[in-house]
Amino acid sequence: MRQPLLALLAKEPAHGYELKLALEQTFGEAYPSPNIGQIYVTLKRLEQDGLVRSEDVEQTTRPNKRVYALTPAGREALRAWVGEIGRASCRERV
Repeated sequence: MRQPLLALLAKEPAHGYELKLALEQTFGEAYPSPNIGQIYVTLKRLEQDGLVRSEDVEQTTRPNKRVYALTPAGREALRAWVGEIGRASCRERV
């Protein structure tokens, strides 16, 4: 769950429900529909690890929402993960 969330946040900051929808739209039936509670727990852990930051965004007609964005450390963790995938893919072809 960590890496897909980091990948989605690399595109743009988002709140938990936007991330849930993006996971569902991106992976469809290939990835089990994530539980919103699991998404928020994972975001909290990513924030504790310094990979994402969050801020409350004020909304005029609705309650404030918490929006998450990647930190530089989060971008580096994502690059490392993508590099691992690339190296694994190369090994499989050999």
